[in-house]
Amino acid sequence: MQLQASYLGKITNNVVEARVVTNLNIDDTTNGFIDRPTVTYCFDILAPLLDYKRFTLFCVEQTIGNELPLKIFSNYWVKKECTCEKIEDFKTCLKDIFISPDITGLINSIIATSK
Repeated sequence: MQLQASYLGKITNNVVEARVVTNLNIDDTTNGFIDRPTVTYCFDILAPLLDYKRFTLFCVEQTIGNELPLKIFSNYWVKKECTCEKIEDFKTCLKDIFISPDITGLINSIIATSK
């Protein structure tokens, strides 16, 4: 995802930038032990010319200690979420997100507003 983030800045001449933000999610159970901690990686786009307004395009959630399954979710994507049991599923979901008319429309709108 970090590769896609740097590529977005490059193809838009940094009118739109991207960052991957990582969050550790810990749910405490009643006995004080951690129950299924997860990590969420969020792909945020930023508009430097619009006071660095930030939009989270999508997030990937992963249970710590397990490579798969992954869950991808987005408020800007028509499918809203995708569960990835295999790495091929992950690649397909990312591709679907990045070519989604809602996502490309949002990015194009930010570019147009920034000029």
